[in-house]
Amino acid sequence: MKLTMRMRAGRLVRGVILFAIALALALSPLYLHRPAAAQISLSGGSNSAQAVVNWVYLDGYKVFQVAAPQAAVGSRVRRVEKNFKQIRDEYLQADSPDIRFTTEPMGRDDLPAVFINSSYLFTLTEADARMQGTLPWSLVEDLQQSIPNALRQAWQQRQPEYLRRQGIIAGAIALAAAVMVAIIEYGQRQSPGRYGLVGWLLRISPRELDDRQREHLREAQQRSLQLLQLLIIAGASLLILWLFPMTRPFCLKAINGLKIPFVILVLLIVAYVGARLSFAFIENLSSGLVNESLSAIQNSRRTELRVSTITSVLKNVATFVWIVIGLLVALALVGINLGLLIASFSVIGLALSLIFRNLVTGAVNSFFIILEDQYAIGDVIALEDVAGGLSGLVENLNLRITQLRDASGRLITVPMSQISAVANFSHEWARADLKIPIPYHSDVNKALEIVRSTAEEMYRDAEWQSLILEPVEVLGIEDFGDRGPVVRVWIKTQPIKQWDVSREFHRRLKLAFDAAEITVPAQQQEIWVRPATDMQFQLDGLTDNSDSNGDSRGQETATIGATPEAGKQDSQDEGEIAAEAAEGD
Repeated sequence: MKLTMRMRAGRLVRGVILFAIALALALSPLYLHRPAAAQISLSGGSNSAQAVVNWVYLDGYKVFQVAAPQAAVGSRVRRVEKNFKQIRDEYLQADSPDIRFTTEPMGRDDLPAVFINSSYLFTLTEADARMQGTLPWSLVEDLQQSIPNALRQAWQQRQPEYLRRQGIIAGAIALAAAVMVAIIEYGQRQSPGRYGLVGWLLRISPRELDDRQREHLREAQQRSLQLLQLLIIAGASLLILWLFPMTRPFCLKAINGLKIPFVILVLLIVAYVGARLSFAFIENLSSGLVNESLSAIQNSRRTELRVSTITSVLKNVATFVWIVIGLLVALALVGINLGLLIASFSVIGLALSLIFRNLVTGAVNSFFIILEDQYAIGDVIALEDVAGGLSGLVENLNLRITQLRDASGRLITVPMSQISAVANFSHEWARADLKIPIPYHSDVNKALEIVRSTAEEMYRDAEWQSLILEPVEVLGIEDFGDRGPVVRVWIKTQPIKQWDVSREFHRRLKLAFDAAEITVPAQQQEIWVRPATDMQFQLDGLTDNSDSNGDSRGQETATIGATPEAGKQDSQDEGEIAAEAAEGD
């Protein structure tokens, strides 16, 4: 036991160390030497109030700051950096490198212009000095230190000894990154069923997992390791580029250009992994609830259905939460003011609620359906008020739709906003409502006794006793139908088992009726035939009326055109026919 705990702790420590190294490799260039400088608003007049400051870089290092209006600060920084690089190149190509820092007054305001070895660098402005709370000529002393130091550092970092040392460090970083990536890949291939840090964080052992939980953890671990490998490779590449002054500008350009896309990619992977881990955690929690409910056998299945439904809804909620978190973090990285955005959500939410009113209604409706346990995934229901009545097995349920699988195998999708009346055929228990016709000429008492004995025999059968919850109720003669007297039988069963029990009961009852020589009645219809003389009398009367009224209406007016006596006789004949038909029925 102690050895197992040590092994788990060792795996955890190794995982944390690898993850920390990867994050350090990936994030150190981003935040220790990021090229985007902070922009500070300046106080003063109307023009300077819109000015901001930015850093001037040489070989990736900050040297000094310049100020300009926000629209022009970028172009001024580029001009100064271009001059600075030309001065650096001239300094490095000199046989005896020397730095002569000089200044000259320029313009009508006599602002100091900075020259390095007689090459113009830039001119200090009032805005440049105001950011330090001083005057332009007072900044010259600071520049006399920072600019020569930057040039000397550029010269030192291009010496063979320095480059050789940096090359050794770069090789070590590349080797370490390759080894870590190979170890991760090898460990994933050799032990795909182990979940290491992921399983430890969720307090899950592989023996406690079902197939879906294993799939979620496997997917989360695979994507996490891929993200870890990506961070290791990206961090090692950036660090290697940063080690050399010649490649450091490319490192800065890569960081500046790819930082936001790279971070968004990382956020997408993290959100995906977080959603998968949430799924595994939710399903593991639901499995625990189901196992605890097994002690109450009569409620275990219902609890399982409810937990399955709530699990499905929680997965949708978790997915939505991770998407929102990732979106907000991405917007913050882009530079959007989240406070203003969140404050505007109230107005946007009101507008969206009016536009998507049905979706909001459906979400509220689904919440109460789940809360009140009207139905769950796995129930058989009928929606009385949807499309003339739909029924089927609930396969999917979320905050927006319910999906049913009907007897024909069709998957029917119903919006939650359209559901108001639900008939549940499988809530806690079910009932087989059987109506059994028997022949009119048979012995009713004998038939009822056969039905009762068949029901008792089936209830005592061990194979079916677990499905039949209570003794079968034979209610007696319910009605007189066209096939004979109808015997009504109620069988209380386990949920969704009423149809299986009904089919088996019908099979047994047919065998019992056959043994007792009682036939299952077919649909019957009796026909009453009148004497031929009466029919001939009616035909003669119709013929006479047709001859006496030979207009275009012909036989359609035969009865109307007859004599009062003939009409009276016809009415009597029709009454007799109706009475005879009623007696026949």
